[in-house]
Amino acid sequence: MTKTHIISIATATLLSACSAAGSEVSFGGFFSNGYIKSSANNYLVDSEEGDFDFAEVGLNATWSPLDRTTVRGQVFAFEVGPYGNFDPLVDYLFVDYSVNPAFGFRLGRIKRSEGIYTDIQDIDVARTTVLLPTGMYDARYRDFSASVDGASLYGNFQAGNHSFEYTAYHGEIDLAKESGVAAYALGEIGRGGIQGANLTDISANTNSGAQLWWYTPLIGLRFGASYTYYDEFTFDVSGTLPHPLYGPLPLRIETIANAEQNRFSAEYFLGDWTFVSEYNTITIESSARNTVAGAPGDWEPSKGKGYSWYLSASRRFLDKFEAGLTFAEYVNNETRTSNPIDYQKDTQLSLRYNATDFWTLKAEFHMMDGTNRLFNQLGQNAGALDSKWNLIATKSTFSF
Repeated sequence: MTKTHIISIATATLLSACSAAGSEVSFGGFFSNGYIKSSANNYLVDSEEGDFDFAEVGLNATWSPLDRTTVRGQVFAFEVGPYGNFDPLVDYLFVDYSVNPAFGFRLGRIKRSEGIYTDIQDIDVARTTVLLPTGMYDARYRDFSASVDGASLYGNFQAGNHSFEYTAYHGEIDLAKESGVAAYALGEIGRGGIQGANLTDISANTNSGAQLWWYTPLIGLRFGASYTYYDEFTFDVSGTLPHPLYGPLPLRIETIANAEQNRFSAEYFLGDWTFVSEYNTITIESSARNTVAGAPGDWEPSKGKGYSWYLSASRRFLDKFEAGLTFAEYVNNETRTSNPIDYQKDTQLSLRYNATDFWTLKAEFHMMDGTNRLFNQLGQNAGALDSKWNLIATKSTFSF
C-alpha cells in the first residue's frame, strides 16, 4: 500500500467524520513566534543581525465516531530562517483504533515515536525551553522528523507494580531538497573541497522504529529506549572539483545511505522539579560514486557514527514561572577531533512565564562551543566561523 493510498483512506475517514449526522469534532491549535540573536554565526535564522523568522502555526481536529475509534489530524506550517517558508503540510492524519489497553493500531500519516519529544515537539507548553537539544530535535528538520505515512501498533501493560508502554511503526517518509536534512547532507558532502556544490536530487524510502517505556514503581520516574532505521536515502550532488592542471572539473556525487539510531531516555518528576536526560547514537552506512568530467568511478562503501546527549533540570516557582538549565553535546564523529566543525556543545539557561492558561512566554541564553550545526546551504555562513559564541532566543506561544 503506497503512502498516497494511506493518506487517501485517512482523509476519506476524516471527511466522513465531519459530515456524519450527530458527530462532534473538537478543534485546537497554536501559534508561536520567536526571536533569535547571536554574537556570531548564523544559527537556525539570520541570527547575527537578529531575526524574527522563527514561527509555527498548527490547527488540529479530533473526532471519535465509534467506541474505541478516533480520527486525528493537524495542518501545520513553520518558518525557521530559510526553511519551512510557511508551506502548509499535513503534519499528521490517522485513524486510531484501540482494541484494549494492551493493543491498538493507527493508520495514515502517523507521528513517529522516538525519545521524549519527537511526537510532541509541536506542543510548546510541554517543556521549559525555547529550543530543544539540536543534536536530537533540530527545528529545521520539523517537516521531516515528526511523521511517516504508514501504520503503527501501540499499547501498555502491567507487570506487578511496573508499567510498560510500547510503540512500533513502519512507513514512508518525505524528504525535500529545501529541507533542513538536505542542508545538513549538502554541508557534509561539501566539506570534501567541492566548489559550487548543488543538491540536484534527494529522496527517502522507508522509516521503521520501535520504542518501549518503563514506568518504575518510583512515582514520576520512567526510562525509555527506542530504535529507528532509515532505509535507502539517496543524495545526488553536482559541483566542480579543483584540479592543479586542468582547472575546475565537473563533478557528480551519487550517494545511497542507510542509517540507524538508538536512543535512551530518562525523565523524573519530583515535586516542582523535572529532570530529563537522553543519549542518542546514529550510524550511517553509505555507498558513493564520483563522476568526474563524465567518467564514473566505482561505488565506494563507508561508515560513520556520531552521538548526542543532554541533561536538563527545571523547576517551577511563584506559581507561573519555570527556570531550567540544560547542557547538550552533539558529536558528528565518534572519534571527535579538536576541529570545531566536528561538534557543538550548548549550555542553556531558560526562563518560562505562563502568562495565562493559553499564553506562554519564554526566554533563554545559550553559550555555544563548536560549529557543526551551522548550515551553509544558502550561503548563510559563508565566511569564517567563530567556534565560541552566544545566543539568545525568545518565544511567545498562544494555544487554544
